[in-house]
This record gives sequence, C-alpha cells and structure tokens, in this order.
Amino acid sequence: MFSLVFGIKATARYFLCTKGLPFIAGRSDAGGRRGFKVSLVGSGGRVGQMLSLLLKKNPLIDQLHLHDMSASPTALEKVLSDICTKTEAKCFVGPEQLVESLTDANIVIFAVALPERPDTVDPIAGITSAVSLACPKALLAFVTQPINFVVPMAAEFLKAQNTYDPRRLFGVTTWHSLRIETFVSDVFNIDPARVSVPVIGGFSVDTSVPLLTQCCSDLREEKVDENSIIEKMENSEYHGLAAKTLGNLSKANAGALFIDSLLRGLNGEPDVIQCSFVGYEAPLCPFFATQVILGREGIQTNLGLPPLGSREEEALNRIVPVLLQNINDGVFMAKNTIDGDAKEANQEEEKTELN
Repeated sequence: MFSLVFGIKATARYFLCTKGLPFIAGRSDAGGRRGFKVSLVGSGGRVGQMLSLLLKKNPLIDQLHLHDMSASPTALEKVLSDICTKTEAKCFVGPEQLVESLTDANIVIFAVALPERPDTVDPIAGITSAVSLACPKALLAFVTQPINFVVPMAAEFLKAQNTYDPRRLFGVTTWHSLRIETFVSDVFNIDPARVSVPVIGGFSVDTSVPLLTQCCSDLREEKVDENSIIEKMENSEYHGLAAKTLGNLSKANAGALFIDSLLRGLNGEPDVIQCSFVGYEAPLCPFFATQVILGREGIQTNLGLPPLGSREEEALNRIVPVLLQNINDGVFMAKNTIDGDAKEANQEEEKTELN
C-alpha cells in the first residue's frame, strides 16, 4: 500500500510542477469550452489511478467522478486535491454508489481490471445497466483488456436495455498506435510528433494490423520501404512486449489521449480522428478497429479501410477469423446471461400468478 501511494504522490509532484501548461497527456486547447462531466469506473486500480491523475489535468473536464467497487478512495482523493486545476474530483465506492457516480456523465470510462479471458459477465452487465439508468446518452469507452470480448458483450447488454447506440460505444486501442509510432521513430530517428500509424482490427497482438503504408511522417518523404519496417519490427522485442502485461503507465496515457479526443469531438472541434474498436459501420466484422471521425454524438464518420499493401492484406486475412471468434464468444456469453435472466423473470412471474 505504501509503495502504491508513494507512486501516486511522485506522479502528482510531476503534474504540480507543470500546472501552467496545457493538458500534458494530449493536445487540448486550454482555452476551449469547459463543462464536461467524466466518470471513471475502476479508479482504484493501477491504470485507473494514473488515468485519474491525467484526467484531472484536462481543461475540458469540469467534474471528474471516480468510482471503485472495493478500494478506499481516501488516498487518491487526497492526492487529486493537491493538483491545482479547476476540475472538481469526487470519489465513490461500492456498488450502491455506482449509479450516483455516473449520473448525467458525458463520458464513462471502464478501467476495471479483467482476466484475459473473461469468466464472468457481471462487471460488464453491471456497468451497462448503470449507464442505461444514469446516463444513457453518454459515450462509453472500455480501456482495459480484453476489448475484443467486452465491447461486443457490452453492446448486447445495452441492446437488451434499449440504450445501444453504436456511435457511443468504444474500445480504446490507442496503445497499439502509440507503441508502433514509438518503435518507428526510434528505429529511424524521427521526431515522434511526425509519426502517425493507424492500427486496424482488434486489440490483441493476433488480431491487430499496423498500417505502415498509411504512416504520416518523414518515412513517406524518404520513401522508406514499409516491408523493411515490418521485418525490423518482427525481429524486435515488440511482439514479446505486447504479448506480456501492458505497462500501466502507457495504458493510462493511451486512455487519456483517447478520452481527450472524445472531449474535443464533443466540444465541436472539427476533424478529430482516432482509431477505435467500434461497431458503427464496421468493415469485415461486426466490430472492428478503424479510424473514425469524432463529433458531438460520438462517432461522426467511420473512415473504413484505406488502400492496403500486400503484406497488410495478408495480415488482415489472418486476423479476421480470430477476431470473429473473439466477438462471437463475447456475444454468446452476454446472450446466455440475458436469456437466463429472462427465463428466471418469467418463472418468477408465473409463480406470482399462481399464488
């Protein structure tokens, strides 16, 4: 516990030293409209704590509600109160305060740690039920793995409650783009700010395809063969790193960048583009990560698939069956639960009528 709190305080000191700067995790305009309410579920976890600190610095957020099912919010609340921003942070704990923490939120972030293969649908059923009650028009973003399963699962639960809007449901896949952009900039000694690599498909290593042919950077100017980049990447530690536990700090940073993009879209900023795992006009699969344009209602336009290189097409053909299986597994688990709940409700109704 001491090391965890110490880590939070050390990170907070960094933020306190930069309080005069614009939002350091993204590119928000500090002079833009304020007034958005963001709720973070799973704020007591390691990713959730770091993400809380980053969101506290976002100038577009007026109210930041932090919820955790079991962790005491005292330490986090104290640290956040030391960060000098106008964003008001309030902590909630336990299932009885979940709906209250989400009431009238513009964005809900799910950062609860889940097993790699979910063995229960309860966390997803719980968050979708609470969102449907407290803020049915909110944008719902899943930050933690396994995104390929939980986003389709969440869609089924929202459909059962008549609150599903595919424009408002997101799986955050930003980490993959950031990781590959860092790799490319390191290998070729390029300014990372000039590198942009969309990653399509799913979130796991075996379901994602980086589109190096779409790389916006000095690489195009120098006409570097994308095949050479792929070969270097395949021979590097990239896949080993991605297959292991993702770094909590980098996941939190990726989540903060994506939420910043959602906020900028809600704020009316034009041409806000991010990759995300979505079901709105998804190509090839019911859910698929592509570049989308964000707006006041969530997804404004799904940009679909751009022209692909031959190696990218081969990779895409490999990942689609795996991704479809992930999606179907998530949908199956959700529908089983929904059907079981409906059956129990009918049985209870029949008992009541007999009595």
